[in-house]
Parts: sequence; structure tokens; C-alpha cells
Amino acid sequence: MARTFVAHVELALKVTLDPSSPVMPWIVRHAAWCYTRFQVHEDGQTSHQKLKGKAYAGDVYCFGEQVVMHTARKRPGKVFPAWEPVIWVGRNASSDEHLGLTARG
Repeated sequence: MARTFVAHVELALKVTLDPSSPVMPWIVRHAAWCYTRFQVHEDGQTSHQKLKGKAYAGDVYCFGEQVVMHTARKRPGKVFPAWEPVIWVGRNASSDEHLGLTARG
């Protein structure tokens, strides 16, 4: 599955990724996350269904897609936006929060 995400990023962004690329750990992490939630096993259930008793129903975006996300960044005042564009790289496995990369990291 990670190879599919690498191919998607390379086609969508017209770049070539190598194993030392900073985004590679995020791709592998997201592939594992997707596998546990969407790969259907012989018994007709996903790993998430077996663990939680129900299918995963959260929002999922395309890996590498630009989205606008509320960030915890300190703002100089309330007039400044709390939302900023980020590159979506998955969801947190335990809290299910969206994860995004900014120019700051």
C-alpha cells in the first residue's frame, strides 16, 4: 500500500521520491493506518471492525492533499487566522485527529 501512496504523490506533485525523502515515514505510517481500517480479511471484517465492533467512519483525504486546518500555533491576536493551509498526511491512530505538515514542520 505504501508503494501506491508513493506513486500517487509522485504523479500528483510531479516529483520523484527516494527512500530518504522526509515524507517517506509519513507515507509508511499512513499506509499502516489505512490497512487496519480498510483492508477486509477472509472473515469479511477489517482489523478496526474486529477491535472496535464497527466500521471506520471518519473523514479521510488524499495523502498529500492541501487542506485548511485549525492549528495550535500561537497567534499575535484574535484578528489573525487560527486556520492555515497544510499538507494532509493522515490521522493519529489513538486520537483520530487529522495530521498536517506546514512550512514550519
